[in-house]
Amino acid sequence: MINQGTYDLSIIVPGIQPENWESLYERTKLAVKNHTFEIIFCGPRGLPSYFDDIINVKFIRDYGTPSRCFQLAGYIAEGTYLTWLTDDGEIEEDSIDLALDLIKEKESIDIVTMRYTESDTEEGRQKEFPLEYYNVTFHPDTNQPGVESHWKIPCVMLLNTNYYRQLGGLDCRYEHMNMNVHDLGFRAQRNGSVVYYSPTIIMRCVWDPHRNAQNSPIIAAFIYNDKPLFQYDYHNPYVATKKPICIDYDNWRNNHSVWPRRFGTIDKGQYLLNKDKVEK
Repeated sequence: MINQGTYDLSIIVPGIQPENWESLYERTKLAVKNHTFEIIFCGPRGLPSYFDDIINVKFIRDYGTPSRCFQLAGYIAEGTYLTWLTDDGEIEEDSIDLALDLIKEKESIDIVTMRYTESDTEEGRQKEFPLEYYNVTFHPDTNQPGVESHWKIPCVMLLNTNYYRQLGGLDCRYEHMNMNVHDLGFRAQRNGSVVYYSPTIIMRCVWDPHRNAQNSPIIAAFIYNDKPLFQYDYHNPYVATKKPICIDYDNWRNNHSVWPRRFGTIDKGQYLLNKDKVEK
């Protein structure tokens, strides 16, 4: 049984670009016309004054990893369903409404993968990925011995909020929201969840081809922590099947309250914030 929330949908945005949040909110209103929604922003920079009188927007200030920020925002989500967006994506009109219509027809543990595009060019992000893109065998990083070849990878997912919490949400040993999202999807599918494709593209994103492990904490997190951790967790079918389906939702508490990879270093137990990095 699905418990009804204050809103039909909670949208979480762990982000560091509040200059984009007004546009994101306005585009989301075009994507969600027939359902009620809230947006929960979480990150180090403050909420723009544009939102002062908008009651379906919340904000949590946190300097932790993206996965920690997301998990924190999940605490205060009041929607029946939960999903997330990036703060630099272009949201498609009516798209989220159609995804919500679909998931309401399914079982309470089922998931809709919110299809998106991404490219380093504007032309590229207008092209849709083939549906095979959302299968584990399409990607070398997810095609591991402990991953079932028939599983799907809902890179951005729409699911029941209570079910998300029951599963324990994201494993915050992973710093970024990438390999831990796959892990969440795999745990759900081990639990019997069926993954469906969103009827349309939800979001179109452009990424910077000049980012690397030296200038991007997100890329560094993937290369030095998240990818090797995922390979360890799923390197062996027996080990993978022994992973708990439901984890402790409070696992985010094991993370640094300030993400050293983005904001600075630790000196005698104190974080030295690099103020320049906060703006990037």
